[in-house]
Amino acid sequence: MNAIFFAIQLMELIVRRWLAPLQAAQSLVRLLEDKAIPLLAGSDTGVHPLGAGEAFMAELQVLESAGLTPHQVLRAATYTPRLTWQPGGLPASWIGSQADLVLYSENPFDNLAALQNPQEVILNGLTVFSISHQVQP
Repeated sequence: MNAIFFAIQLMELIVRRWLAPLQAAQSLVRLLEDKAIPLLAGSDTGVHPLGAGEAFMAELQVLESAGLTPHQVLRAATYTPRLTWQPGGLPASWIGSQADLVLYSENPFDNLAALQNPQEVILNGLTVFSISHQVQP
């Protein structure tokens, strides 16, 4: 088998296995968004060969590559799932309540890639990760 034939066969395999499903996913995302059907990112986490965090980021990238704006992608990852799993709306913020936060050096609404570089993570009111200093458990 010559190298050119092998390269062509490999490319066809890559297209069949990876590109066609990606294009199908992108088309489905565009159709759902056009029909105003809510998109929930991460709803199938755990069935992907990548780890949960990597799979979630890959899913967000597919949503963006399908033509969704960063705002639409972040809505599908945060707001819409919360509304879906807590029907009746979002609870009001309470003064003094603890919050889970992730802080970034740049705005994810401008650049979704910022999600891959959190600067600080706060859970239940405690900093559990900070790029600027080591957090003691």
